[in-house]
Amino acid sequence: MSAAPDLGALLSQISLSIAWSGTIIRRFWRGNLGLLGKLSMKVLIVGSQGQLGTELMASQPAQCLVQGLDLEELDISDRQAVETLIEQQRPQLIINAAAYTAVDKAESAAEIAYAVNAEGAANLARMAACINAQLISISTDFVFDGRRSEPYPVDHQAHPLSVYGASKLAGEQQILRLNPQALIVRTAWVY
Repeated sequence: MSAAPDLGALLSQISLSIAWSGTIIRRFWRGNLGLLGKLSMKVLIVGSQGQLGTELMASQPAQCLVQGLDLEELDISDRQAVETLIEQQRPQLIINAAAYTAVDKAESAAEIAYAVNAEGAANLARMAACINAQLISISTDFVFDGRRSEPYPVDHQAHPLSVYGASKLAGEQQILRLNPQALIVRTAWVY
């Protein structure tokens, strides 16, 4: 098995402060192709039926063997299920596009929001580190308070104002604690 490409170099080519769209997703995959050359890569996309996951699945490059899973196939908040599946599949790249994104409902469903956005993200990070896979996890600008008129720098102090934002921030913190090599992409808008 070949080593995973340097996805940090790939993502540094993409401005993370712009909104993700079909065009950006296609640029993401084209960047992967440039790094991959003629090699193939086994990719797992979690949250494959959401807005971002659907676009990633629809625009996947031929050189990648992509498996998409959604809640029906994998509940990322179930640590044992994540461990079993990832150990069996052994992807080289895991893209976490899964999230509890009902911002208003999260206020009254905090337990669910944290289970998916924090514990689910931690489960993926832990297993990616165990099998030496690259993890890319999609987060949100809701980890900030929204008071800035310009894009937030990567190292800006987080200050979420909602359960949704706090649960995504908790997920980011767990990911980086368990897998410091993981990449977190904060985006303001998917579409």
